[in-house]
Amino acid sequence: MSSQGKQSIKVELNLDEDVLYIKVRDEEAKGLIKMSDDLYLEVGEAGSIVGIQLRHAKKHIVEGVAHRIKKLIEESGGVEEEVEEEGEEEAEDESKNLEDNP
Repeated sequence: MSSQGKQSIKVELNLDEDVLYIKVRDEEAKGLIKMSDDLYLEVGEAGSIVGIQLRHAKKHIVEGVAHRIKKLIEESGGVEEEVEEEGEEEAEDESKNLEDNP
């Protein structure tokens, strides 16, 4: 694609309607193709995809972020173990201080 033909993708999150719009072409949508209950493709006059609609966007975004965080925690070996170990070390240090300084 030449530099003159560059097009930017525009993303808009409409919180009132709870829809994420992704505009991939600067062309008016003439119709929708339902891909799933919440995912629609906007098509232009020639049938090309001009945009994407993700309905119930907040739910999908939150679920996606939560899933990614959970995966990162699992891959790192878990946060709980590290927190417990730090807490145990602090408790041991504190109890040593009390023994040394009654």
